[in-house]
Amino acid sequence: MSLKFTVILKHFHVPLLILFLVLILISGKAQADSKTTDYSEFIAFDHSEVNDSPQIAFFNVYIDKDQVSRLEWSIANEDVTDYVEVEKSLDGKLFKTIALVFGPETIAKGGNNYRFSDKNNQKTHQRVNYYRLKLIGQTGTFKYSSVESTDYFETTNTALELFPVPFKDNLRIEFSCKKNDRGQIRVTSSRGELVKKEDVELHDGDNTLTLNNLSLFGPGLYIIDVLAAGKPVSAGKIIKQ
Repeated sequence: MSLKFTVILKHFHVPLLILFLVLILISGKAQADSKTTDYSEFIAFDHSEVNDSPQIAFFNVYIDKDQVSRLEWSIANEDVTDYVEVEKSLDGKLFKTIALVFGPETIAKGGNNYRFSDKNNQKTHQRVNYYRLKLIGQTGTFKYSSVESTDYFETTNTALELFPVPFKDNLRIEFSCKKNDRGQIRVTSSRGELVKKEDVELHDGDNTLTLNNLSLFGPGLYIIDVLAAGKPVSAGKIIKQ
């Protein structure tokens, strides 16, 4: 009986040894895979990625008493900013570069403030102007600011009365002036297009003027501006039938 048992062990010795070695290899591979997965969690974040795009901190546009558009802004990360393009539009859609700003004008508490003055509006008397900034990074990246606008209609204090409403062919304009002066009446469409201008004589006190032959104007909203010595006196809106 013992002899028979010894023979059986001899027959199964080699297969058992092979099975034992296979189990060791499988276990070792599983541990290696586990270690690789653990290490991948440490290298998933690439620290070499750096945000080098300029960031605007604030952007403000306003119009002063002399009808000059004033732009002020600050940049959150000046160290990656090369320069700033100031862009302007008359319709809020088509923008053109009007200036390049390479550094801050004044030093303000807590950071640098940048400023730009658009004095061209004193010559054109464009009612509404749209502005935006294009920040150029040192690596060539860029970012736009929000679009801000100025409206000198909101800065005029003298009341302007227009009759009739809506108008068809003729338009009566009533307003007040502080002194005798040479002036001009301008009619601008809602798209910013100057459709009519007429030189007039202004008088100290109440003034009444009439614009005739307006029937060719298309229907819609129009802005009426009164200027004295090249500066706005009053403005108003009216509908053309």
